[in-house]
Amino acid sequence: MAYDVSRRSWLMAGLPGAALAFQPAEVQEVTAPAAPAEKPRYSVKFAVIGIDHNHINGITDALKRGGGQLVKVHSSNQTALAAFQKPGRRPAKTKF
Repeated sequence: MAYDVSRRSWLMAGLPGAALAFQPAEVQEVTAPAAPAEKPRYSVKFAVIGIDHNHINGITDALKRGGGQLVKVHSSNQTALAAFQKPGRRPAKTKF
């Protein structure tokens, strides 16, 4: 007994049912309570060299939340450097 089942026909037959199987009955948003702000136990000084991508903002903020102290910033891209400047972010005069 030969079946003429192609991959396309098999996928098309199963996709509508599969899509319905993964639909949640009710969507509920759950957020974790904010942790109390504690002063980190340790601290490390760090510098940022080269600002080519925006993800450096998140990395810098995470390091600072963990006790890091941003000492200097260097970038040859003056536009990115100006956008990166915030209180506590001092530009370096030369590349380290």
